[in-house]
Amino acid sequence: MSEHITHTCVAEDIARLTLAHQGIDAAIRDAVTGREDIAAMGGIAMRGDACVPPILEGLRAKTVAGQEWDDDDKDHLAFAVGWMSHRAADRQMKPVFRHYDAAYYAKEIPGPCDCSVYHDAWLFNHRYGAGDTAPFMKDLPKGALEGAEADVEGMVHMVLRRSLIQLHTLLPLEPAPQPWITGLLKQRQRWRIDMQRYADAMLRPTPEALEQFIDKPNFYDRNDAIIALAEKLQAGESVSTDAIVAACAKPAKKPSLYARILIRSLGYVEAASDCLTGAITIDEFRQRQDVGRPEIDMAVI
Repeated sequence: MSEHITHTCVAEDIARLTLAHQGIDAAIRDAVTGREDIAAMGGIAMRGDACVPPILEGLRAKTVAGQEWDDDDKDHLAFAVGWMSHRAADRQMKPVFRHYDAAYYAKEIPGPCDCSVYHDAWLFNHRYGAGDTAPFMKDLPKGALEGAEADVEGMVHMVLRRSLIQLHTLLPLEPAPQPWITGLLKQRQRWRIDMQRYADAMLRPTPEALEQFIDKPNFYDRNDAIIALAEKLQAGESVSTDAIVAACAKPAKKPSLYARILIRSLGYVEAASDCLTGAITIDEFRQRQDVGRPEIDMAVI
């Protein structure tokens, strides 16, 4: 579940910003329309730096050959939009995790770091209404459990069960399934511990952790123009292309980490737009996607 909520939130924001940005090639906007859920799936997938360029190459080849894109092509492109947002988030946040949660990495503890857990918990509470907004809605019925800790904790344990079985993190071996069962139960125990950490961060965040992981790094600031636009779009309001372009321009003050993720993600989508229209080459797209570049230095984060 590491960063799952953060990556999903970023991917959803980028899908909506892409649809609102008339400066992005209409083919990309058409592909994302009605496929926002596919973009969100791409947002939790890794290896986008290696996988997005071949998708764009294939689409460009079809365009040059005068062939129309089919539904599969549009699915792939929508997924790629989410993929690019994942890369942007990782590039922005991995150095932050190691800096603000250095003790966790020094101990080499398995599972997500506390900094990542608190970012997910913060977005769950502030962007998804603590489980009242899709896709992170509580599965348990409201009523007697409304507001109870069991509601959120039940939700995260549900995620655990669903993830372990439906995503096939472990595959049974035939005709000897015993090692698979043993491995599954060990995985369950480790994930139960992780899920409890998420529930604690969502329901019982400590002032010290909020200061260390949210306030000090300046994780999220609703006063950032790009975040304000993303929240408007999430609420179903309209925003203009001019407003998006202005929000991505160099601001007077350093924006929050989440704002910079959105700006970087949108820059990657704009590069894909330029690539598909032939304004830049695939190699130039890779450069604009920061492929092969060193990790961002904390001094400039």
